[in-house]
Order: sequence, then structure tokens, then C-alpha cells
Amino acid sequence: MKILVIHGSPRKKGNTMKFFQKIFNPGSGDEVRSFSLVDLDIHPCTGCLACFEKGECIFQDDMVRIYEETRWADQIIFTTPVYFNTVSSYMKLMMDRFQRDYARRFILKLEPKVEAGKSGILLATAGSVERHHEFDGLRFPADLMFKSQGIRDYRVILLDDVDEGRLEERMTSQKKLYT
Repeated sequence: MKILVIHGSPRKKGNTMKFFQKIFNPGSGDEVRSFSLVDLDIHPCTGCLACFEKGECIFQDDMVRIYEETRWADQIIFTTPVYFNTVSSYMKLMMDRFQRDYARRFILKLEPKVEAGKSGILLATAGSVERHHEFDGLRFPADLMFKSQGIRDYRVILLDDVDEGRLEERMTSQKKLYT
């Protein structure tokens, strides 16, 4: 399987990366490529709607690499800490630029709506406890992000309540992504 991992945390050694490293165990035949968004130069979407007309974004920055890699991958894994009940600003910046892919699929119909056999995972960590759907602000944009990539088969793995040094304790109850 061709797996693309896109890390959205500004902290490369933070809770999200520790959790990811604990449960990510790809198969021996899997090819894995990964990016850390904090290292990339991605211009914010300006809402110019050029992608609705031409199917391409006007900005030629590191997002071009992300577009290429998402097309390559059979599975896309996005990792992010939960900030203010949603994805990190780095992840949100990238998600907004997926407007191009949304336009290509659903407006211009240049790509199929669903990519057969393609799957996704959103892995997130949160300091507080989710009691009353507080993290739906994470799930709704993730749904659109996966749809922009032609992915209907995805899951959200959320590890909450990791504040005050409880990461190790909370991680022990989680299973591996791949067995």
C-alpha cells in the first residue's frame, strides 16, 4: 500500500507525533511518504476561485507537492493536535487549498467523485475531554478534506484527555493502526 502521512502539528516532538509513532505500524510491503506542514511554504487560499474555472490553483508553492502525493497515495493519514476544538492552523491552511481538488471533482468533474480503494485516517490529540461533541469542529472539516480527495472510507482516531502529562497513560488503551 502507498501511504501518505501529513503531520499538521507545529511541534514535531509533541503529543500528536508521540501518539502517531506509538500506533503507526505499516506492513513490510507498504511504501510510506510523509510531510510535516510546519516545514512547507503554503500560501493561504484567497478565495479567487481560479480553481473553479481552470481546475488549478494560482499559487505554485509546496502545496503542488501535496497535490501530487495525495494522487499517488492509496491511503492518506492526517495528524493534528486539536486547537480550539478544530485542526491546527497548519492543517487548516492546507485544507483550504484542497478547494482546488474539490473544484476538480465536484464543480468541473475532472476527477471521479470517489476513488475506489482509497482510504484515510485523521489522527488527533486533544488536551481536554470530549463530553458533548466539542470536537465536531475537527470532524466536519476533516470530512470535507477527505471528500476533496475522493475518499469516503476514512476514520477519525481521537486521543483526548492528554493534558497534565496523561499522554502515556491514555496511549496504552489504543491499538495499532495496522496489525
